[in-house]
Amino acid sequence: MLMSAVQKKPSPDPEFAGTVRSTVLVGGGSLASMVIGTVRTKCVAALIGPSGIALFALFNQLAEVVGAATSFGLGTSGVRQIAAAHATHDPERLARTVKTLRRTTWCTGGLGFVLMVAGGRLASVVTFGDATKALPISILGIMVLLRALTTGRTCIIQGTRRMKEFVLLNVAGAIGALVASVPCVYFWGAGGIVPGLVLATAATLAVAWWCSRGIYVAPISHSWGQTRGEASELFRFGFPIMLMGLMGTTAAYLERVILLRTIGLNDLGQYQAAYALTGVLTSFVIAAMTADCYPKLVGFAEDPDRLGQEVNAQIEASLLMAIPGMLLLFALAPLVVPALYSHAFSPAIAVLRITILGVIGRLISWPIRLAYMAKGMGGIVLSIETTAAAAGLGLLVLLSRGMGLRGAGWAFAAANLLFPLAQLALLPWLVGIRVAPANLMRALWGFLALGVLAVNASVNPFSILRWTIAMLVAIAGAYICARALSHRTGWYLRRLVDRVRSTVSSTESPL
Repeated sequence: MLMSAVQKKPSPDPEFAGTVRSTVLVGGGSLASMVIGTVRTKCVAALIGPSGIALFALFNQLAEVVGAATSFGLGTSGVRQIAAAHATHDPERLARTVKTLRRTTWCTGGLGFVLMVAGGRLASVVTFGDATKALPISILGIMVLLRALTTGRTCIIQGTRRMKEFVLLNVAGAIGALVASVPCVYFWGAGGIVPGLVLATAATLAVAWWCSRGIYVAPISHSWGQTRGEASELFRFGFPIMLMGLMGTTAAYLERVILLRTIGLNDLGQYQAAYALTGVLTSFVIAAMTADCYPKLVGFAEDPDRLGQEVNAQIEASLLMAIPGMLLLFALAPLVVPALYSHAFSPAIAVLRITILGVIGRLISWPIRLAYMAKGMGGIVLSIETTAAAAGLGLLVLLSRGMGLRGAGWAFAAANLLFPLAQLALLPWLVGIRVAPANLMRALWGFLALGVLAVNASVNPFSILRWTIAMLVAIAGAYICARALSHRTGWYLRRLVDRVRSTVSSTESPL
């Protein structure tokens, strides 16, 4: 099906191969960290059940809201400024930017800590309807501070394009979070969620410090007055990004509060389980785009041709790499959900299949979002995303009240499919580039394949036939995408095997 959207015999494209290579490297590390995170979630689910997963999500989302409100967009503006300084090959300029970023993250993290401690009681009442969770929420202030410091270190790694260190940070940080948080839940049950989150963040910060310590920063004298001057540039670009991040995290927090009120804590845990698995499909691609593609787009911001080429290459690579996972996860959902959580999460299977439908929209929208940001159009992105978030919350209220848990899934899918439409409409006008028709056809064929799986799962009464059709569609989709990637990159399985064999034989010493 997808082959109609791909040229029959396209010649290998070295630049596209580089995009795929970066996505595989960074995205593979992110996927590995997601797998480790899934093990962590599995342990939490087995120990405290769906309600515990819901509490885990609510506490984490609260910390993200406060972190976004006090970060001033440093996670994105910091990468942008460091990437720009790194591109000049001026060690002193890079050192000034790094030192400014480190000092600024201490200030923003400290502000987040104070707000979290002071507002713990209010946050508990707003979220849970009473003040019983005030103390745990106040303790989360430590987590907000540690996350801000981690952001400062991560920006240095991303901005200097140290992709191997970035992959190591993702994987080792996930392992540290697993080791640090699961014992807390094991010994203290639901009361160990907040200590586990704090310890997991501390472990991630330790890994970030270790990975960034090898990056050379020239020793310079940099006064606080100079820091204020350079920080103003970070804040100028980062403020719209902060508003976007705050809007996004606040919308996610409000989603969970709405669901807590409409479907209850247990069903919220079911939704969160489906949402987390859906995130696995996109996280490895989005992580690669944010870590490697965004700094490149910043460099192409004044060249519409190169900018459009890079955006379309990223969309193409993302679709061809993610669609097979979407099809397989949809087909295998009845096996995957109990295996990764427990049989108590069976209601999450239907929700997972619904939310997968929205993944294609997210894969298209994210590179477009990065293009707007690379052009410095944070206000445009904020306007689009605010409108989309408001529409999404409206859909969530309407559908969750009328359809319950499945309505929440449909609201997620609809919001993620409608959001790219606004971006696509404004992209040629504001940025001067277009999404290639071939990419739109790939997205359409992927969506139609998911539709076939959905109809098969809904109306086919014969179990063996249902499983057979599902696996045939998933395997066919995976084969077509893999073949298209091979044509575009010039990477073929037989050639890769021959290369490995020749490498091994050349390193063998004669007896």
